[in-house]
Amino acid sequence: MNKILFSKIFLFLIVVLFGSTIAAQKANTKSEYISFYRYIPEKMPWNEHKKLAAIMGGDLACITNADENEQVRRIAGGEIVWIGGIRKGCGNGPGPDHWKWSKGKDWSYTNWRAGEPNNYSEHDENRVMMWENGEWNDASLLHEFSAIYEIPSTSLVTYDTKSSASKPMSLTVSGAGSPEVNGTYIFVKNKHKNRIFATEAGHYQHTNNPSIFIAFQNCGKLLNKPEWNKWVIFTDKGARYAAHTNRQINVPPRFGEWETVDHWPSGVEEAGKHPAPSLHYDKEKYKRVPNYISANVILDESQTKQNEINNQPLSYYKFIPEKMTWAEHNKQAIAMGGNLASISNAIENNKVKEVSTGVNVWLGGVRKGCGNDTGADHWYWSS
Repeated sequence: MNKILFSKIFLFLIVVLFGSTIAAQKANTKSEYISFYRYIPEKMPWNEHKKLAAIMGGDLACITNADENEQVRRIAGGEIVWIGGIRKGCGNGPGPDHWKWSKGKDWSYTNWRAGEPNNYSEHDENRVMMWENGEWNDASLLHEFSAIYEIPSTSLVTYDTKSSASKPMSLTVSGAGSPEVNGTYIFVKNKHKNRIFATEAGHYQHTNNPSIFIAFQNCGKLLNKPEWNKWVIFTDKGARYAAHTNRQINVPPRFGEWETVDHWPSGVEEAGKHPAPSLHYDKEKYKRVPNYISANVILDESQTKQNEINNQPLSYYKFIPEKMTWAEHNKQAIAMGGNLASISNAIENNKVKEVSTGVNVWLGGVRKGCGNDTGADHWYWSS
């Protein structure tokens, strides 16, 4: 074989191998416009919610699997809500021959309550509502319920399909007041054998001490308290630190906003000293969260003011009946991952009035200094 022919063959192999590498890289990545769910508290007929969702660039929530159904249930926060199901014709049955999604998604998953759908009320129950527990019911579109909207972001997200879309494979913890939790952790798919408080499968294992791990508590599933969802650092003596996720699931451990857990469970020795830990991993790689994305991720300068309003992070109001001082309620709200209610418009004020059921309640307003007036020069919201 002469040198020229050998060089051509060698060059061809390089080109083929290089081209295969590029193809493999493209095959392992995916780009898509993702969407997020938003709870709309106003009680309106189905069609009115449909119109408002369209103005906001979205639709009523269309559900194609159990994970999406659970996500919508939690975001609804215990309310009965409209979702995007529409009856086809006048026949009755649970499947795609009789139902479709308003957004055109495949009718591939259902969660009907026992005995539903039944088209009971004068045969006009042609839309789908979700009960507080996530089960579905057919209902007349004239009923007035709150709703869950599904609103697409304007950001095209590219991610590695062969890596975890939501959880890093390793992370490091530093600066914790309980120094034994500092160090390197690796992700393990299974439940920790010494897991505490029913943490979910998939945890971070300390590489030097197997009794120390970071796990997710899904309190929405366990206690119907999605506001308590959190990542927790555990040792063999109990919880040391916690970081709430603002009701989200399928999210990686938080970088900031960790808190010290002093006595948890009750009776154990003090669980940690300040400061709270810092976590480190490739944050940019794991921004994407299935079915939910916060405003901080998707907002950019090219979006309109209306989109900025639409994409505000989800929150909801919870009535706390215990009578305490403002400071005590504020401390408890922070421990739950929130704040005392901050009100910025008449709709929010009416919602707080409705949730508080006529009882006098604390809000998050704080006076600035010693002066007295009604405006922003003398008042601010705690959140």
